[in-house]
Amino acid sequence: MDTSASWEDRFERVVQVLYWLTLAIGVFLVFFKIGTEPRAYGAVGLCGAYVVFISVLPGKLARRDLIRQTVIVLGAASSMTAVGLTGGLDSPFLLFALIPVLDSAVVGGFRAGLGAAALSAGILTSLVLPINDPNWAILIQWVVLFLLVAVTFGYANRLLLQQGIQFTALAAATAETSSRLERLETAHALLTRLAAQAEAAELNPIEVGNAALESARVIVPFAAANVSLASDSGPVVVARMGDAPDHSETTLVSLRVGEREVGSVVLATDREVTQRQKESLDAALQPAGLAFANVLLLQSIARTAIKEERTRLARDLHDDIGPSLASLGLALDLAGLQHHAEPVLAAHLQDLRDSVGSLVENVRTTVADLRVPGEVPSLREVVFDIIRGRPGSQPAVLFQLNERHQARPSIAADINAIVTEVVRNAIRHADASTITIRGTVDFESGAIEIADDGSGFQADTVPPGHYGLIGIRERATRIKADVRMDSTSAGTTFLIRWGRR
Repeated sequence: MDTSASWEDRFERVVQVLYWLTLAIGVFLVFFKIGTEPRAYGAVGLCGAYVVFISVLPGKLARRDLIRQTVIVLGAASSMTAVGLTGGLDSPFLLFALIPVLDSAVVGGFRAGLGAAALSAGILTSLVLPINDPNWAILIQWVVLFLLVAVTFGYANRLLLQQGIQFTALAAATAETSSRLERLETAHALLTRLAAQAEAAELNPIEVGNAALESARVIVPFAAANVSLASDSGPVVVARMGDAPDHSETTLVSLRVGEREVGSVVLATDREVTQRQKESLDAALQPAGLAFANVLLLQSIARTAIKEERTRLARDLHDDIGPSLASLGLALDLAGLQHHAEPVLAAHLQDLRDSVGSLVENVRTTVADLRVPGEVPSLREVVFDIIRGRPGSQPAVLFQLNERHQARPSIAADINAIVTEVVRNAIRHADASTITIRGTVDFESGAIEIADDGSGFQADTVPPGHYGLIGIRERATRIKADVRMDSTSAGTTFLIRWGRR
């Protein structure tokens, strides 16, 4: 919407009314004053022709620069000619001569309005100068009036243009706000439905798995079966029925949504499943596949929300609480210096300072925990992954670790890496029959002992190009952990300690 053009069109209609009104006044007064002399008819004809011309001229065409300048010149020439024909400074058409100046200022602004005012004032002055003893006071008043009209309506033109620009910007902002509000309302409705569905049985993977097995049993009688949900770390069994006999046929049915595999169903049967039964199973298990896809989508949304909230909390702690605590610590330091002569008060202030310092360190550690990307697996998961991935069945791994709570995120990845390196070295190089992992892991602290009954080694005899021990020490230094190694011909023991004990 071109708001400025709309205002100009409205003003053009007002100006045309003024043209006709001042023309009518001029015609009435000129015939009243002069009568039916030819010069009266000439003045009326000139002004009337000009009014008719601008009335039929389209507004968009009239606003073009060349045509607008031509119309200004014609208006000034015709009105001032009528003024010269009907008495100069006493002419009834002087009021009419103001309208072209007003029109030029409204449409073209200051420059066009002042140009029209100067032209009209110049013509009027040239008409008055040849007269003996002209009325200079009236001439100056009319010249000033022309200029005032040009300035006033030129300023009005500027205000209208500015208002049009502001209105356009406001309209665009309003449209954007309305569009954003619609998007937010749509998102709110979807999230509301999602929250309601999250509590429904259709999004409980265990219930979905049991329902899938009941549906499969109708089509294929099985001795045993299980349903698995896909995950980043591998399939997770969510439902199980029966025990598979020694000699049974195994059938795998993948649960897919589009190209994505979201889970699987494994059936153990007495006889081989026919093609028709497989097709029936695929059709019957489609609802389970869709339900698993919804579960995975919900998990993805939850992970994204948790990640954003962790980032926000870390930012708030770092930007707001951290500096405030640091300022408090500085104030306590200053207070301690001012009251060092009062031992009791100074001791209390020092205790407070120590508490604030400890709190600052806790905030920094918490920020580091919150900034850790993704989820760090537990030590139990790490060790089990190593066991599953090793070739053969030797050595045996005895896992006696009491993992009360996973280590804090900012150090858990390094601890996991240290344990992984030690266990893999024992499996690959120690020629051990048994590896024992024991100890205790808590959020703030822990101690892990990894012992094997292998051949042992000397740290100074490690072949070049092997940097496992160096990496272990570097990681331990970074998280302020203590790593001790004791290796003899009867085996090797690593002891890892960290945190407050």
